[in-house]
Amino acid sequence: MTRFIKNTSQLLLHATLLCPALLFFLIVLPGYVDGQINEEYAYTMKFNGKSTANSILKFKQTDPATMEITWLLKAKAVYKLIFSVDNVYQSFVNISTGLPEALYKNIKQKNISQSWRTVYNRDLLTAATDNGQQWPIQKGSLDILSLIWALRNGNPAPGDSLCYLLDIESHLWRLTGRVVPAAGHETKPLKGDRQVEFTFAPAQPVSRRAWKTDLLTNRISRADTKLTISFSTSPDNVPVYLKFVNSDNTVEMLLDKIISTKTP
Repeated sequence: MTRFIKNTSQLLLHATLLCPALLFFLIVLPGYVDGQINEEYAYTMKFNGKSTANSILKFKQTDPATMEITWLLKAKAVYKLIFSVDNVYQSFVNISTGLPEALYKNIKQKNISQSWRTVYNRDLLTAATDNGQQWPIQKGSLDILSLIWALRNGNPAPGDSLCYLLDIESHLWRLTGRVVPAAGHETKPLKGDRQVEFTFAPAQPVSRRAWKTDLLTNRISRADTKLTISFSTSPDNVPVYLKFVNSDNTVEMLLDKIISTKTP
C-alpha cells in the first residue's frame, strides 16, 4: 500500500474538545498520495451467525484529490427468496483532509429501493441529500467507509486509544476505543495482526429518521453497538475482519479473497 505524509493538527484540536479524557490516536490524514491506488477485496458476510451474503470492498484513487471507496453487498443465491439484498455504498473522500465529501448509495432490498447521494458541507456543517433530506454534522465527522480508510492510513499500534465522530445517515456517534493484538480472526488469505475495538455513544441527540433506510444502516446505528476491525500487518493494513454487534444484531465481514492490490 502506498505510504503517506500525515497532517493532524486541525482535527487534533477539534478532537481534544470532544474527547478530553482520552489519550488518543486520532484521525491520521494523508497529505498526498505518491501513486494511484486500486485495491479490491472479497468478503463473506454473516448476519447473526449465518453466511447470507457476499461483499466487495474497493479502494480506488480516481484523481489526485479523491479516493473512492466502494462497498458492494449482495445476498447469496440460497437466501435471495428469503431476503434479497443487492446494495452499493460509495464514499468520495478528500485525500488532503481525509474527510468524505459525498456518499452515494443504491439500495435494492426485498423491502426497500433507494438511490440517493449525500453531500457534506464542511463550512455549514450540514449533510444534504438529492431527495430533500438534511441534517447537522460536526467537524471531522466520517462515514463508515472513510473511517476504515482513516484507520488504514493511521496505522495505530496496540495500546493506542482512539476517538472518532461517525455520521450514519443523520445519527451522529462518538466512537471511542483501543487497539489490541488481534484475537485470532484468521481468514483464507490473511490473518489479523491487531484490531480496533470501538463503543458507540451519541455525539448529539439521536432522533428517529423521517425516512426509511436500508438494512445495514439500521442494524449498525444503535447506542449499544460495538465495532471491531482487524487489520493485517503494516504496511499493507488490509481490513481482514469487521464486526458490528449490539443487543439485536451481529454483522460480520470475513476476508475471503484478495482480488487486486495494484498500486502503480
